[in-house]
Amino acid sequence: MSMVIKRMVPDPDGGEKKVEAVVVPVTEAQEPFPRISLEDGTVLSVRTTVVEVVRFPDKWDNDGNPIYNATFQTSVNTASPDELRKERQG
Repeated sequence: MSMVIKRMVPDPDGGEKKVEAVVVPVTEAQEPFPRISLEDGTVLSVRTTVVEVVRFPDKWDNDGNPIYNATFQTSVNTASPDELRKERQG
């Protein structure tokens, strides 16, 4: 197991208070590109990448599971039909 890293993050119960959470390294992530087809012919490919996951050591949900918070980065690729496109700049 790796070294325990702790970070102060916003309290999941709300408010402006920050609480200590444990960073939990991601060992595997399957992050496919969902394809979203729009009525105008454009296709969006959206990818959400996990940046960091933390666990609150003293907080559990109603089923007894530990509470986690995850930070994500989202990227969107766009493929539009020619009639919607503008000449490339630069």
